[in-house]
Amino acid sequence: MAKWLSPPPKQCDICRQPITGRFVDGATRMGPWAIMCEDCHREVGYTLGVGRGQMFDVKTLEKVQ
Repeated sequence: MAKWLSPPPKQCDICRQPITGRFVDGATRMGPWAIMCEDCHREVGYTLGVGRGQMFDVKTLEKVQ
């Protein structure tokens, strides 16, 4: 299973709130990529997949989707 290789992110790049549970490293509708909480990903992110973004569990750092 794929894993996040960096230290776990502390906060969402969009809303600046602490990340708990899951996070997405993915493209936004505005263009740049971001580390996003699940709520912000639903609001401004694209779907998940190769070239669009990946979701990870913040505790295990394993890829979820």
